[in-house]
Amino acid sequence: MPESLTQAEPIALSQAVSPLVLAMDIGSTSSRAAVHDALARPVVGHQTEAKHRFHEASDGTSEIDADAMVAEISGLIGETVQGLPASSIAAVAMDTFASSLVCVDDHGGVDDPRPPQPSVGPRGGADDIGGVSAGVDRGS
Repeated sequence: MPESLTQAEPIALSQAVSPLVLAMDIGSTSSRAAVHDALARPVVGHQTEAKHRFHEASDGTSEIDADAMVAEISGLIGETVQGLPASSIAAVAMDTFASSLVCVDDHGGVDDPRPPQPSVGPRGGADDIGGVSAGVDRGS
């Protein structure tokens, strides 16, 4: 393994080698999204970033609003892929600040699992959550 990796120079969409990949980094201070070609080169004009902030309490908890994160990430995806043919994105790669579960209701909103989740990943498909939501104790 090399001691350091160099970052590929950004390229124009016309130079990109298919297939394209949407790469997302959902971090503790911001979320970033970028389109890369098959040679891992970032495509000019298809990178976005949104800053966010966790709410920290005196007891050490650190939380972020799940609905705000869904909106932020959905917006980033839309901005990042704007102008690309729908079929050009072959894969999505993602890294998040924590392992967590967010349930999405039938209308695309965040379902409030109990107990509250302190962190959130990107919005998943409501069709895929059925089996998981059946096992969530909602503490009626």
